[in-house]
Amino acid sequence: MVVIPEKNADLPSDSIISFVFKNGVGAWYYCGIEYWIMADWSQWGIDLSQEIGAIEEALLNIIEEYRVEQADLKAKFEAMDDDPKAFFMLPMVVADFDKRHFFSNYYDRLLETMVLDSWAGSFENVLDKIPENERYWIVRGENRAVPKSSL
Repeated sequence: MVVIPEKNADLPSDSIISFVFKNGVGAWYYCGIEYWIMADWSQWGIDLSQEIGAIEEALLNIIEEYRVEQADLKAKFEAMDDDPKAFFMLPMVVADFDKRHFFSNYYDRLLETMVLDSWAGSFENVLDKIPENERYWIVRGENRAVPKSSL
């Protein structure tokens, strides 16, 4: 499991929080954006000519070491309170391996255009794609995805 940086630690600029659906189950990951450029999965030794299910399983096996617990994300997010860096603790990607749909609201690259042929990709708010019971940015009933200072 990956350790989420402490409140005052600089968050790595190339790492993002992602939510993945596989077999109806969701899981959290904190890994580099390069893992979500599907067209480049061959750089991880994945043979893109094999059956799509095998390609997907290979990637999931590779990123397993970057899996994080929702409780850890919640604790870190709450500890950041109204820190502007809390924005970087919000998920930027939802990868639904069941429906083969990739959702991104990553601000710096068009990740949703770099999907495999059998996948669909779209740029949109990913927060609504995540089940309510997984939304760690809801703190004591308040949606903290919107900073208090912007209200």
